[in-house]
Amino acid sequence: IAAAPLASPNFTGDIDVDNIKIDGNTISSTDTNGNIILDPNGTGFVQINSDSTSSALKLKTDDNGTSTAPDIYFYKNSSSPADGDYLGNLLFYGNNSDGTEHLFAQIVSQTADVTAGTEDGRLAFYTHVNGTNYNRVYINTGEVVINEGSLDSDFRVEGNGDANLLFVDAGNDRVGIGTNSPSTLLDVDGVANMTTL
Repeated sequence: IAAAPLASPNFTGDIDVDNIKIDGNTISSTDTNGNIILDPNGTGFVQINSDSTSSALKLKTDDNGTSTAPDIYFYKNSSSPADGDYLGNLLFYGNNSDGTEHLFAQIVSQTADVTAGTEDGRLAFYTHVNGTNYNRVYINTGEVVINEGSLDSDFRVEGNGDANLLFVDAGNDRVGIGTNSPSTLLDVDGVANMTTL
């Protein structure tokens, strides 16, 4: 029985296909170690749409070795790299109460020093608080800063049996050990052992 003829596809513009296999819901390269590159033009972007409640993007590797794969690889191919260049930005958007798309959190990476052999990097974690984007954790060369944006937001370290093992009262600029309401610059609720004072 002769196969029914396929309807002619309707293409607009140029199509250049080389070593690409489309089989059902799979797009693969027929070259050994072949890459698949999606290269939007201008300000265009690659978008994945899904109505499913499961993951819209899944990275999978069948490697049984000790490699770190699957990896997400961000590469800023700059011809004139400089200290302070942005390298990548993860943006977490959602709708606010009036249905407007709004940024709620982000992770930003930068170069601190691009000198070959002594490279340094920075990483910052932001969240929106009362409609303003604040730097909550800043990993910089030589230091890790909590609350770089000077937000009135407390910092708490919980122990196995103490919910306030370390508590920083940001609004009053006080530190508590064993208490979440320090009354002085350093307030210790419990026994403190000092070898030198």
